[in-house]
Formats: sequence, C-alpha cells, structure tokens
Amino acid sequence: MRVLLDTNVVLDVLLQRGQWLAEAERIWQASAAGKLIVAITASALTDIYYVSRRLAGEQRARGVIRACLDALTILPVDHAILIAAFGRGGGDFEDDLQIESAQANRLDAIITRDSKGFSGSSMPVLSPSQLVAQLAS
Repeated sequence: MRVLLDTNVVLDVLLQRGQWLAEAERIWQASAAGKLIVAITASALTDIYYVSRRLAGEQRARGVIRACLDALTILPVDHAILIAAFGRGGGDFEDDLQIESAQANRLDAIITRDSKGFSGSSMPVLSPSQLVAQLAS
C-alpha cells in the first residue's frame, strides 16, 4: 500500500506528540519494515521544518528533516500540481495540494487526523487508527 501522510501525522511521530504517538509510530515502523510506502509532499517538508524549529529548536528540526529524507518518499510539487490544487477551490490550499499530489502519484490513500480537510478527495482518506487496523488484518 502506498500512502500520503498528512503533516500532522509526521509531526506526531517525529516530535513525539502525546496521544497520537503510538499510531504514528506504528505507521512509521510498517514503512521501515517494507509493509507500507509512505510519502509526503516537498511542500509539507518545509512546513514540517518550520513547525519543528518553532516547537523544538533548530537542531531538532534538522534532525526531523533528516529522518524524513531518510525514511519517506518525497513527492515533487510542480506547476501542474499547484494549478490543479488551486482549481479545487477548497478551504485549505495545503490540503488541496496534498490531494492532487496523491492522485497524480497514484497513491492508495491519504492518512490524516483531519479528515474534513480532505472531504473532496476521490481517494480514500483514513485516520492513523484506520490504517493501523488495516495493517494488522
């Protein structure tokens, strides 16, 4: 299975964020074990850096980015993806961009804790707990 992780799920595991950590770690472990291909957009990587630096400092943010570069597939964001995302006209351009990128790269699902932001997606949108349950079965 090939999935796009929303920024919030990546931050959960890499910044060890409380109640969401266990499921995010299971997803990361499944990826490391080759049971799952996990992708993020290049634009999400810059958001991850910004949030990590603000919450945990420059050194930790660089470690977070290194972990992403080492473990995740980074999807390019080009003019065509940006135009398609803009054309969606949704309430959150970042979510629209992730939808378009996931579709353009023929991924199987988007994994997020904020499914309402992806309501216009034609592909499955799963919570981390739903993905973990699928991986367990």
